[in-house]
Amino acid sequence: MSRPAICKHTRLLKKAGLIRAKKRGREQIYELVPTGGQAITELIEHLQEVGRFWDLALDAFKRHLEEKGEKE
Repeated sequence: MSRPAICKHTRLLKKAGLIRAKKRGREQIYELVPTGGQAITELIEHLQEVGRFWDLALDAFKRHLEEKGEKE
């Protein structure tokens, strides 16, 4: 992974409040924010809920189209 790519990703993670950086001389040491793990877990749970919603919605739409096709 290139240095610019790492900088971009760490900047996004810092902006999201998931990591923080500590300067030591010229280096920056990154660490997970104590609540960062919980935030990631909550995001994963939310995305799973959204996925279940779309699975149900698309299944219902498919059934609707199949029933409509049988009537024609």
